[in-house]
Amino acid sequence: MKVSVKILTFGLAHLTATVLGAAELSGRVGDVTGGPLHFTTVEIRREGDSKGIGSAFTDLSGRFHFANLAADTYQLSFKCMGFLTAKVVRTVQVDEVIVLGDIVLQVAPIEGCPDSWDRPTILLKEIKGGAELRGKAEERGGTPLRRVTVTLEGKDHNYRTSTDADGAFNFAKIKPGLYTLHVVEPGFAEFRIDGIRLMDRHRSDISDALQLPRCPDNVKCQPVRKVLKVNICL
Repeated sequence: MKVSVKILTFGLAHLTATVLGAAELSGRVGDVTGGPLHFTTVEIRREGDSKGIGSAFTDLSGRFHFANLAADTYQLSFKCMGFLTAKVVRTVQVDEVIVLGDIVLQVAPIEGCPDSWDRPTILLKEIKGGAELRGKAEERGGTPLRRVTVTLEGKDHNYRTSTDADGAFNFAKIKPGLYTLHVVEPGFAEFRIDGIRLMDRHRSDISDALQLPRCPDNVKCQPVRKVLKVNICL
């Protein structure tokens, strides 16, 4: 029986045809630190076919799900900007429900720019009220980056500051919530950290300096998404 897939702009994909004795295939996509990779494109095709039968985006927890699959062997391809593409081949039987578990994507090199660097660690400390975020920006090699623009972008609130003479930046009296951190300086690859959760009555310290690689002349470097490895120290 031929199976078709409804492609959703966001969220999970669901097969539109009802298949007798259909199987299910699901899993979770993350990076090497265990953080979820949401909006990863997951393409599915029958093994040996050149044309795919559908695709989906992972949700905010990095999960994907295909239902109403006919018994067959399928190839899944996982594509996320800034990461190497991964492929998984799995055979499903009638009525089988398969959970693949974690699919780990490796960070890809930036074309025309230096290799990616290690992810930072965030340490938490209790404070009297509100939320705070502190960190430091450096050029690779340890030279502080002065007067670099640093922004925090949230769903309802945005904040902006710049680094001091030592490359340090500090956001105080922030509304708790989920934010994206941008560190931008002409001539360097943009450093972007998605999914920083700032908690009420806590200060978040990025313990390792954010090291921005310098772009070669006449090369436009793309932003690099970094996923945090979080150590909670209270």
